[in-house]
Amino acid sequence: MEEKRIETVTLKAKELKTGFGHPRKITKKKLEELEESLELYGDFGLFLIDEHNNVIAGNQRLQVIVKKNPERYFQIYTFHKIHLGRGRC
Repeated sequence: MEEKRIETVTLKAKELKTGFGHPRKITKKKLEELEESLELYGDFGLFLIDEHNNVIAGNQRLQVIVKKNPERYFQIYTFHKIHLGRGRC
């Protein structure tokens, strides 16, 4: 039996993987606007990753952040599938 849950982990920006496949594309102009917005207002978003550190949500913000500071740490939400043994619900 599998249980799915979300946990919080701390990782550096450069430890996150973006090769997972992202359907949304961003133009160079929009990426520059995002960079400017993050500089002016800060980052209030979150990153959602799977159990292999693949980014599920937050890819475009991560592009900007890695460019500025790949060593920056984040509290990140990670999605895990937990295999439960017999007798557990």
